[in-house]
Amino acid sequence: MMLVDRSAPEGSVQAFAHPPSMLQLRPGTSLALTDREFVYDGSPAWTAEHAIRRAMARGLCRSDIDNDRALVAAASGPAPKRWTLDRLTTLVTVFTLGRVAPDPRQLAIWMSETSRLLANVPHDILAHSIDLAVQSSRHGFMPSVGEIRAVADPLAAERSQQLDRLDQMLSAQWPDPDCGHAPDSERLPDEGRSGGRTRGRSHRFKL
Repeated sequence: MMLVDRSAPEGSVQAFAHPPSMLQLRPGTSLALTDREFVYDGSPAWTAEHAIRRAMARGLCRSDIDNDRALVAAASGPAPKRWTLDRLTTLVTVFTLGRVAPDPRQLAIWMSETSRLLANVPHDILAHSIDLAVQSSRHGFMPSVGEIRAVADPLAAERSQQLDRLDQMLSAQWPDPDCGHAPDSERLPDEGRSGGRTRGRSHRFKL
């Protein structure tokens, strides 16, 4: 799920120059995970049963949701510690150009503590959040953990909610779990429609 140059040795600049892209689910799944805009019967804005109806109306089956759940779970893993330390090293280098070099012992303590405080952030979200915090920094100093997490935490919470809702959909009763066709892995390349409806086969990741 990560866009990393596997040919580069771990820890080299090439290994993290291209951060992993943010996870993007197929439109039908994304819609099924979204709260309803209008609710007239007093029920919650999101229920697994209504989400299943939304998904099936767009040609998705239980197997599709199961596949997307696996994608979300795989993308929810934290960044490797080596990647985080290398990224922090790059930030220190950029933000200390022309200034007094930091004390090596203090730098080691700062990097250890900062990487610990960011350790539970999913890899793609951490990469995106560091970049955005740097781009929006106007004080000329390296972004703090708080500034990075201000970007990351809402995205991580949304990712966690996606995983929880996908689990609820998979645990609920499906009227027609198989939708009368083979799973994605067994479908021929030219198979894209079921029952006259267009299948939701969009790119899972934005490259």
